[in-house]
Amino acid sequence: MKLVSVYDGVVPRPENVLWDLLLERPPEANISHKVMPTWQQHLAFIESKPYEAWYLIELLLGITEIGYTYRFIGAIYLTKQDDIGLAISEAWQHQGHGTAAVQQLKTLHPRPRYFANVAPANLASQQFWLKQGFKPLQVTYELNN
Repeated sequence: MKLVSVYDGVVPRPENVLWDLLLERPPEANISHKVMPTWQQHLAFIESKPYEAWYLIELLLGITEIGYTYRFIGAIYLTKQDDIGLAISEAWQHQGHGTAAVQQLKTLHPRPRYFANVAPANLASQQFWLKQGFKPLQVTYELNN
């Protein structure tokens, strides 16, 4: 498994992989949006380069006579505030790929500490971050008028 930058132009059409991950995300996992963005909003968000680092998670599936077979199985990012965001495609969850991606991100971008924001109803994600050694820090509330 390796991390491939969304920003460096090596991956053709990373927006497609990121869109598929967004479509797959259950509503209880969402923090940043309540309604699915449009394709144009999605493209504009990526083009704004909102994160310090943003990677697709690439997995080597096998070797054939014509070369290597890879698949993008998720994405991970690091914000300028040291928040880590992680999305692994459902078919590839619970296989250690999230843990490996977090470890690689921490190696590439060492910090004194990291954060992970998780929606309150996303219990699986909360458990994942606890297993990574993260501790609860705060509870944030929102009021919409």
